[in-house]
Amino acid sequence: MKIVIVRHGDPDYAIDGLTAKGQREAELLSDRLCKENIKKIYCSTLGRAKLTAEPTLKKLKIDVEYCSWLREFSYETVSLPYLKERDCCWDILPSYINGLGSIYSPTDWMTTDFIKNSGVYNAYLDVCREFDRVLESHGYKRDKYNYIVERPNHDTLVFVCHFGLTAVLLSQFTDNYKELLL
Repeated sequence: MKIVIVRHGDPDYAIDGLTAKGQREAELLSDRLCKENIKKIYCSTLGRAKLTAEPTLKKLKIDVEYCSWLREFSYETVSLPYLKERDCCWDILPSYINGLGSIYSPTDWMTTDFIKNSGVYNAYLDVCREFDRVLESHGYKRDKYNYIVERPNHDTLVFVCHFGLTAVLLSQFTDNYKELLL
């Protein structure tokens, strides 16, 4: 199986859509994705992701599943010492975050105060579990550190989502998530 994780095209956040550049990116992406053996596309429910997937869906006429768990990973807010109000977990000043050594650790990031004192870690686990559920539906079942191949295939699954979600999906293969499944 091949997994392709796509971040939406250049966004127009004001309308939850794409800029002209983003629309062109979506078209170019569809030209590339049409060369793949895509079995299914999983897409965020947000407009900018849907618009990014649309050209590929039209050309290939394949199944799409819209998943709320693929939405931008910013619905959870965190408390930071330099802010009076809570802020999105992805909008943190580099000058602050670079002073936190553990935040870059694949196993210790969840112990950082601003993560520990929010629901971010539980939201992270929810996304990882949903991702594993999808893989299992395609024949790959997680078993601690590995996936058991119950139904081998050469399918390509495409996940159209957002930067924050991309980081979560990629990080789910680090040791901290695996340890929770033991």
